[in-house]
Amino acid sequence: MKEIKLKNCPCCPEGEARFHINYSILANNSGEVAVMCRNCKLSTDYIQISADYAAKEKAAELWNQRVEVESTIAPDDFDWHGFAEVLGQLYVFMDKLADANRRTKTDE
Repeated sequence: MKEIKLKNCPCCPEGEARFHINYSILANNSGEVAVMCRNCKLSTDYIQISADYAAKEKAAELWNQRVEVESTIAPDDFDWHGFAEVLGQLYVFMDKLADANRRTKTDE
């Protein structure tokens, strides 16, 4: 059986990912498997263990498929004032759009 490689956690890069198996007490004594970070408990959805496919491989595929980003932290020279101004304008636009939609629905 080949070793399944898991990437580190995307939320806490030092977090080690492991398989988490949840055995159900069902009539068929089946279970389900997910990949979970030992540190922050971030996990994939549980995959039903089945004879039709390898659930561990599917869970690993879900865990490992993600977009790698350089940084999610804004640079020091980010223009927060300009960003807040644009965001404020967006909120005003959204309010006007919502009002127009409400008026249209009441006119019908």
